[in-house]
Amino acid sequence: MEAWFIFALLSAVFAGLYSFSSKISAHFQHHSAQVTAYSFISATVLAGIYAIVMNTDTSHILLIAFIGLIDAIAYVVVSMTRIDALKEIEATIFFPVYKVISAILAVPIGVFIFSDILSGKEVLGIVIGLLAPLLLITRAEGRRQRNLRKGLWLLFGTVVAALIVTSMSKTIAVLELDAPTYVFFAFALGIPYALYLYKKTNGRAHKTRHVEWVGLLAGVFMFGNLFFFVKALTGNLGTVFLINSFSTVLVVALSVLMFKEHLNFKKAGALIVTVISLILLK
Repeated sequence: MEAWFIFALLSAVFAGLYSFSSKISAHFQHHSAQVTAYSFISATVLAGIYAIVMNTDTSHILLIAFIGLIDAIAYVVVSMTRIDALKEIEATIFFPVYKVISAILAVPIGVFIFSDILSGKEVLGIVIGLLAPLLLITRAEGRRQRNLRKGLWLLFGTVVAALIVTSMSKTIAVLELDAPTYVFFAFALGIPYALYLYKKTNGRAHKTRHVEWVGLLAGVFMFGNLFFFVKALTGNLGTVFLINSFSTVLVVALSVLMFKEHLNFKKAGALIVTVISLILLK
């Protein structure tokens, strides 16, 4: 077994664990800005060590910092809206819909902004992917969830913010700027923004258990996903993306096993549809 394949598997595991940490925070009703700040602190420390070890190129540092600032703001929004959405809807709904809608919307951004070429396979992936929301967003689920409409609006906010993060990462790659420096800024500049939102929303009055440890571990998982993903890119790009997409299966499985979330044939079918769609969109 080649090293890049092992790195791709580790990336998928860390991605799934990072996503599951959001479910844990939602379960304990953590303040989303507080747990996000903790996660960015641990991720920043690891990213700083990584940047030093990699002996990064500091040219164009102001441009990298500016792109990193946009990414940081969007990434904080991703983390917060995901946690808040999971307080309203189950992970078995959130993650399949989030994954497939994000992938579908990323395609036209790549085509119209970065001049990517849309293939027939990707068009088929979009069509198949649209089945996932249709299977999951039903009247019966509306009665089962705490607040399906609010959860879906928060999910949409997560998708929009995630697309900004993806666009900034793509910009770094297109301009061939230093990736480790960018990652450091993306995490470090998110800390003050998350703390500002925590203070603004009267977060200190929001006392919950385990928030520090969940947040710090989430940051480790977040960095681990990125670190192993980059290491895996020495292998086949399409295969790496495909393996990483299976993180959705991991987080849904953990949510069902640990928190006894509802799972039926429709949800299982939606999960299968999501994986097939992501394979075609890779």
